[in-house]
Amino acid sequence: MPASAAPGGGSQNSDVTPIPPPYDKKYNKRSDARIRQHFRDIYRACGLWPWQMFPDNNPPVWTSALAQKLDMLVRRVDATPGVELNDLIEFVLSRIPHHPQPTTAGILITPDLIDAEHWLLEQRGPKGNGTRREAPAGPSTNSNPQPLPPIKDSDSEGPRDHGRGRNNVEDSRQHEFGDQGAVEGGSLEMPDESLPQHDPNEQSTSNRSAPERSVILVRPGHGNLPTENRKRSLCEDGSSTPQSPRKEPRRDECINVNSGAESVVRHTGQRREPQPAVPQEKMAQRERQDQNNVILAGVAAHALGTLAGKPGDSYNGGYRDVPTPSMTPLRSETQRIEARIADAQQRLRSLFEQLSHEKQRSLSVDPQYAQQCFEESQRQLHKVSHEGIINSEAVQQLRGFATQHGQGCPPSILSALKECEANEEKHTHLKKEAWENLMRKKDELEEAKEIRKAASFAIGLLTDQIEKYQKLIQEEELTRESLHVLCLFNELGPSGLSALGMNQLAGLRTWAEDQKRKMHHPQSL
Repeated sequence: MPASAAPGGGSQNSDVTPIPPPYDKKYNKRSDARIRQHFRDIYRACGLWPWQMFPDNNPPVWTSALAQKLDMLVRRVDATPGVELNDLIEFVLSRIPHHPQPTTAGILITPDLIDAEHWLLEQRGPKGNGTRREAPAGPSTNSNPQPLPPIKDSDSEGPRDHGRGRNNVEDSRQHEFGDQGAVEGGSLEMPDESLPQHDPNEQSTSNRSAPERSVILVRPGHGNLPTENRKRSLCEDGSSTPQSPRKEPRRDECINVNSGAESVVRHTGQRREPQPAVPQEKMAQRERQDQNNVILAGVAAHALGTLAGKPGDSYNGGYRDVPTPSMTPLRSETQRIEARIADAQQRLRSLFEQLSHEKQRSLSVDPQYAQQCFEESQRQLHKVSHEGIINSEAVQQLRGFATQHGQGCPPSILSALKECEANEEKHTHLKKEAWENLMRKKDELEEAKEIRKAASFAIGLLTDQIEKYQKLIQEEELTRESLHVLCLFNELGPSGLSALGMNQLAGLRTWAEDQKRKMHHPQSL
């Protein structure tokens, strides 16, 4: 094992880097193993100890959460273009004078580092292009965080595994739409039966081998709907007339049915079969949701076709000559939901980074190897002790022989006695070194076990928090999608809704009752 570096110099192994006084004695307990590890990680990353970064604002006691947050921020500096360590320190120092409570005035606390974490994310600019913005001088006001790609556990409906071996959470909300890029807003997945059908003559030949399909209804935008790129015409009753015969798409094909601000995208592929472990109540909820999606798809197709069929009208105009004031609270609530989703996604990203850090910290130590080193030290101590005992017995025998013969003792015996006495001092020194080495290996073994245990515990907590925020995002997205549909209905107005068929109006009532039930019983999602 390489020798430990001095407090002023770096070491390639952060586990053996000595902590300078007086902090080496202040945090020398076994329960402070995580804090010592964060201290060493910070020093290894930037060459400064935490108390050297904030000499006038050090807290009386460095907690594990405070040291861990600072460790994570120091590591993020290298990944943030245009930001250096001094910039991070200046920002944190600018937050300290704004503490609301007098008891924490002038002291570094965890909320200061949380503000710095949000500030570092802002420095990356939109889409992580590295555009830097100046740090605010007052308290943190992250009211408009940068929206992130929605993250959702694809196995949320199935049984969950709360073990420690979970390595990743799939992002199942991302879809590719050809040249359209990432689609903003929420999307409703619906069976293809809600789309207008072809004439019977064409269906008789094409539907025999047609694969199962699903339709994604994308939130309408705020521009005019171009009609030259439309692949089918939408009629007043929600039906469509095919422009030209076409063959069925392959399973791995995506076809853009409408291009522009308002679009309906057909995504081909097999429908995922329900899990056998899903209860009957869950299956019934899924069936009701599928029926509601069929109704919404037909209504949306009718609305898009009707609004697009009025020349010179935009989505904001629609059937109404003057936009209704009731759209304002709906849009305001949609914006608030978007902000909550963006904040939850930002917290998810932070949790994923912390999870990755804890996994790396868990892999940075090897309790099994430390156990082997400890056992090897035990064997070395036993060997040195045994050799010392043999040498001590030889000294006693030679001294007795020399005393018995007095002046007539042979010179060879006297020479052997001197050599054994010199070896006795040497064996005493070797035994002391072996004992000290054994104690060091014992401490390293216990520290490795504590680090592994603490990292595993943190991984479990972070995994639970990730699942919590994923469920929150799922509920917020449900509300957002409902508001989008309500905005569309409000845009149609009475005359537009009166043009709907009775089946669609009855389906809307069922959909509204189902949405109300979900709002009052979110655990049924």
